[in-house]
Amino acid sequence: MMFAPAPRLAPALALMLLVSASALAGCASVGPALAPRQEAVPYPAWVKQGTALGGADGQDKAFYGLGEVRGIRNVALARATADNRARAELARLLDAFVAQWLGNCPMPPGQTSEALMRLLTASSLSGVQIVEHYFHPDDGSVFSLARLDLSHVVQHLQLGADIPTPVKKYLMDHSDEAFGRMARNKQT
Repeated sequence: MMFAPAPRLAPALALMLLVSASALAGCASVGPALAPRQEAVPYPAWVKQGTALGGADGQDKAFYGLGEVRGIRNVALARATADNRARAELARLLDAFVAQWLGNCPMPPGQTSEALMRLLTASSLSGVQIVEHYFHPDDGSVFSLARLDLSHVVQHLQLGADIPTPVKKYLMDHSDEAFGRMARNKQT
């Protein structure tokens, strides 16, 4: 036996459905966007510059690597991770520089530029210094800035026992020129 709704309940049921539907539609309406409670915190200039050759003035003959990490709540771990990423970025930049530097260098027979490039990059990275840290208060990101002077790279070149003397002389004579050429290429 089938039950039919009582004639008096049908209008009440329809009215309840209509009120529920209009209430749900009213909740989905979009209002004006909420204004931020405070102004956004500005980043330091070195964070905005990122991995680069030379300082902001262009006179500084150094390599800079920027490391960034987000989402790590342990402050010491976040800082160490950002430092390591900054060193890795600096190594990538130094690798490109050494490859360009060796590009025009006359190699003696039996010497490959790849082996010399690995030797120069690896020995030079021992002089990397972490010079800045920044902890962003809003999103918790951590930034580190690593720095390596061109003079340190040239000093390691002079000490390199595995580097042939003519190659050392050529590279030391052309280090400033190669740095300037790479800096100009990065700006364009």
